[in-house]
Amino acid sequence: MLWKRCNIYTQTTIMKNKLFCTFTTQDELEKTLVEVKSSYDILYKKIFVLYIKSNDEYVCTYNVEPSSIEEILPNTILVHRKKESNTLYTINALNELIKLFRESYILKISYIMDLNAIRSKLNSLQQTNKGGGQNNTSLFWKPSIGKQTIRIVPNKFNKSNPFTEVYFHYGIGERTMISPINFGEKDPIVEFAKQLRTTSDKENWRLAKKLDPKMRIFVPVVVRGEEEQGVKLWQFGKNTYLEFLSLADDDDIGDYTDIHQGRDITVDTVGPDVTGTAYNKSSVRVKTKQTPLGEADQIQKWMEDQANPMEVFKRHSFEDMKNNLQSFLSPEDETTGEPSDDLPFDKGGSQNNYAVKAPQKESKVDKFDELFS
Repeated sequence: MLWKRCNIYTQTTIMKNKLFCTFTTQDELEKTLVEVKSSYDILYKKIFVLYIKSNDEYVCTYNVEPSSIEEILPNTILVHRKKESNTLYTINALNELIKLFRESYILKISYIMDLNAIRSKLNSLQQTNKGGGQNNTSLFWKPSIGKQTIRIVPNKFNKSNPFTEVYFHYGIGERTMISPINFGEKDPIVEFAKQLRTTSDKENWRLAKKLDPKMRIFVPVVVRGEEEQGVKLWQFGKNTYLEFLSLADDDDIGDYTDIHQGRDITVDTVGPDVTGTAYNKSSVRVKTKQTPLGEADQIQKWMEDQANPMEVFKRHSFEDMKNNLQSFLSPEDETTGEPSDDLPFDKGGSQNNYAVKAPQKESKVDKFDELFS
């Protein structure tokens, strides 16, 4: 009840606010009215009695002549009235509302998807054709076959874009290696691929494409019905990324990540029996109804408890990656366990001219070192 939150008010406050509110029950109503009349000089000779159905209690409101106030009756508080809407409120309650609005507004203006940047990324991806991943910890979410509902959570590490692009190498040495280019560092595999493209040999170009790091996209989500598990990272490839960017570019949908008026997303996943491949395939659809992300305390927790996709994968040194590439280019002979002499690359003529040639005695390791020397 409102009056239970009341603190003791000073005489100065009383002098400025003469509208009192006394809480009572139906059985005590007559007694309360008598006490009010005998305790104060009631302005306008009027006491308004309101019934609060939710609490099954009565509220007596009345204006008091300040000079007649010696003490405040039990269960009585000072209130204010907004004439336009005939609304009664307390300063404490108003301050709480302002606090909630301020927190909500700060969250809203801090996490707004930059639609211009999204459209720019959509255009750039539509002009190219580039192409994953690790999903074995509680940090990650992987769609199951069928339909599931999720909500994208604003990105703690990039307030204008919930999507994080991360580049990986697959099938070179270790199962997956995050590329140093994500951190603005040189990647020996990328450098080697660049040299391969300086040749006119198709095999070199095909290998260079295989060596190129592949883009995976990570986005923080909560799974509806599993909100207690917190924020997960969902990773996907270019096709799903394009779907999301296209949805954001639709003026009828707009910012589906808005924490107040955003939209949940249905993820529909089919298995290999439908795709005809070894992989599942997911499509996304934005729900028409706009809903809040969650309660204010939930949102705050989800903002704080997020994993950074740039930090959850093991990073490799330049030498480690060079060694992995070296092993990839020089598979061991199945019978001897020694590096094979069947080198697919040889340097002929200028330093930047590499061509596929017949096997020679010189090992691939030697050629690899020569290319990087």
